[in-house]
Amino acid sequence: MKYIEEITNKYTRRIGFIYRSILFVEDFTEDADCGDIYVEPLNETLLINPVNCAGNVDDSINYYSKFYDLNVRLSRVNRSFNELYRDIIKTYAEGLRPLVKARLSSTIEKRLEYFMGVTPTGEGFLLEGDVGRVRIPWVNTVLSVHTHPEEHPFPSLTDLETIVRSFTSRSIAHGVEAYSGGLFIYRVKPIRLKELFFIKNIKKKDPISYLNELSRLDSVRIAYL
Repeated sequence: MKYIEEITNKYTRRIGFIYRSILFVEDFTEDADCGDIYVEPLNETLLINPVNCAGNVDDSINYYSKFYDLNVRLSRVNRSFNELYRDIIKTYAEGLRPLVKARLSSTIEKRLEYFMGVTPTGEGFLLEGDVGRVRIPWVNTVLSVHTHPEEHPFPSLTDLETIVRSFTSRSIAHGVEAYSGGLFIYRVKPIRLKELFFIKNIKKKDPISYLNELSRLDSVRIAYL
């Protein structure tokens, strides 16, 4: 595996901002004991509208906004917090996917796989390795994606292990890009320990079967691009 290039632009920075916003809301709602929360990312500011909070809202905002390096303001916004998870996939598809797909010809013709990762601070990077030898490095990634030489983007059992490991560090999504299209497995809420064990212990009979098993989980979604 070798380092190819840094890919840091408005899309990677946006993904980093959305990710830190997600972590903020996950921790804030638990700490302030809120029944629900609505959000709106506006430029570099996160607008939030917490609902039915039993805890001290101001104290929780002050603590977690500093912890995640965010500018947070209370506002009467009405967008569901759950949409932020999908926003990360949308931002990748809009601005980063063309960079990964441009490497597919080398994956198919030269049997080289490519791995892209985006960090919480909004920095992106691209790695190159032989087929089956590109792994998520030991750095916290928000979103990661790699190319497959096969026609369809079905993740392997090794990919599934990689996804479980990334979920334990609160990553959001891991994707596979192949000739026929892309596939992302991503979380839409904090994943419980028993769900991580469930994912880890899925036995592969065929790709469709274990993707169907994954789709049963309340915390996980599968997106096809």
